[in-house]
Amino acid sequence: MLVVGEGGNDIGLQCGGWTIDWQGKAGHITNGTTIYEGIKEVVEANGGAAHFWKSGSMPEDVDVAVLVLAEDPYAEGKGDTKTMALRHTDVEALKTLHRKHPKLPVVAIAISGRPFIISEYYTEWDGIIAAFLPGTEAGHGLADLLFGDVPFTGRLSRTWPQDVKQEPINYGDPTYNPLYPFGFHA
Repeated sequence: MLVVGEGGNDIGLQCGGWTIDWQGKAGHITNGTTIYEGIKEVVEANGGAAHFWKSGSMPEDVDVAVLVLAEDPYAEGKGDTKTMALRHTDVEALKTLHRKHPKLPVVAIAISGRPFIISEYYTEWDGIIAAFLPGTEAGHGLADLLFGDVPFTGRLSRTWPQDVKQEPINYGDPTYNPLYPFGFHA
């Protein structure tokens, strides 16, 4: 199994702002379990191998990828954006993954405080989890979901727009046509 993207092995990105300090920060800001660490623990306990990749040479012998999309930590207005775009590093990781392993099954995990505009990319994934800001123990929680130890029961807590031009988008708007509607659960 391959975990791709900086957010896959970064407690600070999993936590976001309003954590150890007001704006939060990337890196090992506190104790916890990263998404990669949680996945690796389960995979290795079952005789497999897990790899983390964010740059350099991508591992060859993998059967599935977990693509972790993250945003830089922020609180209040410091994180305002007019594009709601994925971070450049995540787009590059996504492109590298698809170039290196074009037929590999991919599950994307979005760790953010808001939706990203993913319309250009989501059809390349076999699934997506909106984890929002899952906190310090995201690794164990997401591994439980990914490996079927706990069923998915959550529902999308807000509408996920197709395009930034739809913002603000609210359930019941006359032109309501989101990528994923409020309350979505597959």
